[in-house]
Amino acid sequence: MTGTRWFAACIAVVTIGTATDMAAQNAAAHTRFDEPVQYALENLVSGTSTAALIRGAEVVVVPLRTWKSVDGFYCRRYEIRVTEAGAAPSEDQLTRCRTKDGVWRLVKQD
Repeated sequence: MTGTRWFAACIAVVTIGTATDMAAQNAAAHTRFDEPVQYALENLVSGTSTAALIRGAEVVVVPLRTWKSVDGFYCRRYEIRVTEAGAAPSEDQLTRCRTKDGVWRLVKQD
């Protein structure tokens, strides 16, 4: 492999690995803050918020909109803001749909 191709292949591997690691970290973070998310999606009107302090992080969840999926399940788009001591605040918008057992499951994001 020439020098340029080898370098490009290394960059691709690092980029893919980093994206996979970030996705895993995001999934872990959303599991960590699942309790306020479940509460907000089940109980709050869109546009209102709830806040919780979880292991030193302030978590704010705001449901944004609600709809019924083609499968008949309720889905909600929401915003989650997390502020941890010593770190820059992070913000994300995600979608969850309510299962038959009443749990709001994260929908795979594109």
